Amino acid sequence: MKGKVLICALLASLVLLNLASAEANEIPVSTCQVLDMGNAVYVLQKDIVTSETCFIIGADFVTLDLRGYTVTGANTNVGVDNNGYNSMVLKNGRITNFNKGIYIRDGSNNQIINNNFDFSDDGGIFLRNSNNNLMSDNILNSNEFGIFIEGGSNNIIRDSQIFNSGYQGIRFNYGSTNNEITDTIIQNSVRHDFFIATNSVTQCNHQFTNVIGTGNKPILFFKDSVEISDLDVSEMILCNADNSVISGVTLNNENQQNNGLLLLWTDNTILSHMLVNNSREGIYMEDGNYNTIINSELTHNRQGLEIYRGDGNSISDNHISDNSNDGLTLDNAINSIVENNYLENNGRAGVDISGGALNNIIRGNFIKNNEEVGIDVGDSNNLFFNNFISNQLNVEIDVIDDDEEEIINAWNTDLQNGLNIVGGNFLGGNYWANPFGTGFSETCGDSDEDGICDEPYVLEESNIDYLPLTSIAPKEPSLSITKTQELTLTQNGILSIINTGDMLLTNVTLSAIGDFEIDFSHNNFNLPVQPGAIALTQVSLINLDDLEFGQNIVTITAQSDEGAQDITTFTLKETFCKNGEIGALRINDVSIENADGEDDKWILWDYVEIDIEIKNEGDEKIKDVIVELGLFDSSGRNVADDLEFFGGDEEVEIGSLNDGERETASFKFKVPADFEDGDYKLTVKAYSDELGEENECVDSARDLDTDFFQEIEIEREDDESRFIIFDNVVIEPSETSCGDSVTLTADIYNIGEDDQDRVRVNLVNNELGLDEFVEIMGDFDVGDEESVSFDFVIPNVAKNKIYQLRLSTDYDFKRNAYSESSDEELIELSITACGVTPIVAVDDNGQSGDIIYLGGRADEESEKGFFSNLWEEISSWFG
Repeated sequence: MKGKVLICALLASLVLLNLASAEANEIPVSTCQVLDMGNAVYVLQKDIVTSETCFIIGADFVTLDLRGYTVTGANTNVGVDNNGYNSMVLKNGRITNFNKGIYIRDGSNNQIINNNFDFSDDGGIFLRNSNNNLMSDNILNSNEFGIFIEGGSNNIIRDSQIFNSGYQGIRFNYGSTNNEITDTIIQNSVRHDFFIATNSVTQCNHQFTNVIGTGNKPILFFKDSVEISDLDVSEMILCNADNSVISGVTLNNENQQNNGLLLLWTDNTILSHMLVNNSREGIYMEDGNYNTIINSELTHNRQGLEIYRGDGNSISDNHISDNSNDGLTLDNAINSIVENNYLENNGRAGVDISGGALNNIIRGNFIKNNEEVGIDVGDSNNLFFNNFISNQLNVEIDVIDDDEEEIINAWNTDLQNGLNIVGGNFLGGNYWANPFGTGFSETCGDSDEDGICDEPYVLEESNIDYLPLTSIAPKEPSLSITKTQELTLTQNGILSIINTGDMLLTNVTLSAIGDFEIDFSHNNFNLPVQPGAIALTQVSLINLDDLEFGQNIVTITAQSDEGAQDITTFTLKETFCKNGEIGALRINDVSIENADGEDDKWILWDYVEIDIEIKNEGDEKIKDVIVELGLFDSSGRNVADDLEFFGGDEEVEIGSLNDGERETASFKFKVPADFEDGDYKLTVKAYSDELGEENECVDSARDLDTDFFQEIEIEREDDESRFIIFDNVVIEPSETSCGDSVTLTADIYNIGEDDQDRVRVNLVNNELGLDEFVEIMGDFDVGDEESVSFDFVIPNVAKNKIYQLRLSTDYDFKRNAYSESSDEELIELSITACGVTPIVAVDDNGQSGDIIYLGGRADEESEKGFFSNLWEEISSWFG
């Protein structure tokens, strides 16, 4: 026992010793200082404002707990400076208005947790040559760089938020490898939310997981070959992702104009049908070879497309326009093919050749209306031919120093047969125009009418187009418009507009008319004349709410000023299942039976029954299956709930279906008297309420007209004897006796084809002497409803039986008379206990206990009613 007590005492002593030790290592700080005690926890006691570097780490294993306080600088120096120390922890505070919030050089295994860094002139978190550091749960706002890592590896950024960076949100600079970003938001940076600068392919080895950029769209980073299509992203980076295929990706940061698509150290990759708008870079390629960029739209970016240090890249059939700087830049790029592109309305140059760009071929392009210059040339040994060039300044050849070689390029190929860009029969040089119609090719002589100017076009002494093109006699304009990608609810459509004639087409305009609105990414353009001259435009759906149930069709027309024209259509199918069909449910059979007429033509007040057989064709049980009926009017509104259902509504729950099991749902209803006539689409769907309609739903059946709906025509009554009908006829009481008061009420409807000025409602039974009527005065128009009421008394001579009351209407009042009468409706009225008279006599001398003699007379039919009437008489004596 004593041993146990001794052990407990020792343990307690150790605990107290540890607590005392922890408290001894927790050091309060209230001023900026050097933190040089290892294994200590420095705890800030208040806010600090300083113009100097505040905290300097001077030992390994230092923890600085800011405890929610703020350290404010003067936009100079560093908030926390760690030069070469490891295993530091900075947590739980705010560091603002320094040059760098925290600066770690040559330090490893440090942790920066749960801090705010803002308004740093350089970086909120700045790491240089530092490895294995953790940055978690930080918020960085309005810094020049949110996080800047240079020459570091195996650093982790997670669960952080970075906003409004003046340059880039996160930058991995030269020499950084194998860093990781996870579950982090980086938004509204001025240039890039994320940027990587590399000088080796080994610096592509980074990890991205769930990184969200501007516009709440993903930032994607690929370091291996990838095939992706039809994505909407904030930013995309391919680094060492050779042999990738990227198609149909949209990048549009309209409110910020940042980010872009970056290709770094990536070869043999195809980018097609890209839509890059309102970004900073458009597409930026660095150290990439033999890549293809084709059929893409690069518009309203700061820079359209830039290739830096690349060999053998192909740029074709793209629209590169309305970018604020250059359309296309070839910087130290060699052996590129640039053909059949539209480079127009860019803020500086349409094409910029610089930095050692050699042996590039620029042909068949339309270079027009660029603000400063069409082509800016800073390098030699490039070939330009068969381009349509029309700018205020078409070519600018850079000024060179005396010790540099003269810039000389070729501006024509050898004269050869072939359809040229303005419809001539020879290939040679370029077509030189300007916005005023006075360009060299527009005014030169062509004595032999071969489409080649009689004189060469001299740009400067060493740059001459010896075979400039000129226009020839107009020929037949022709174009075609085809779909290269269908428009769907989840992806943009793509149209190809091709000049199929032999003359230049100007101001090709796209217009649309139909069931929904669309927008074109590229419109009002010119089409040069050359084999396969093509313009691409992406078609986007403006408003999903425009779509009505069924087939929605829009017709698109392409037309040029010369009269060339063609049309095509897009069709969008809006089905009953919200997200289209999915899962294992099937509609086996749909049976429509109209008891009063044709199955696909209903008259108001018809009785219709619809049976729908559902089958589970999967391998697992499907629970909570609901079958729903839809009826869509011409405006696309579902009006099924306006039908008058018997014993339910437009939804039937059929419960669970085992694999292979079938079940039938039945709908019974009348077409209401006030239902609008017109054309309707009847549809059905079955879905699992447990799994959700987005995961299990079917709405097509072979029994329906178009697989997913049945055309139904609903008409007003054309039989004049049925123009006015009754509904909700109620007689109270339904069983009565002689002398009783009876009330009959009814609703009447005009389901005919004509308005009525006056209607008479008749109630007749000759045996009861009943001949009543009510007149509805004033307008009783098509679809109108009125209620009528009759009050009458059962005569004493009535017999005990069921009477048929005849209810009818007279209408079509003309010349003071009704010319039409409806069919009669028979209403049953049961009369009992008539023809019985009880005789009860008590004289004035009657005493309590005397015997009372009762008697009465009843005819043969009324014996049953005798005692009930007698009892009523006796009851009246006693109040």
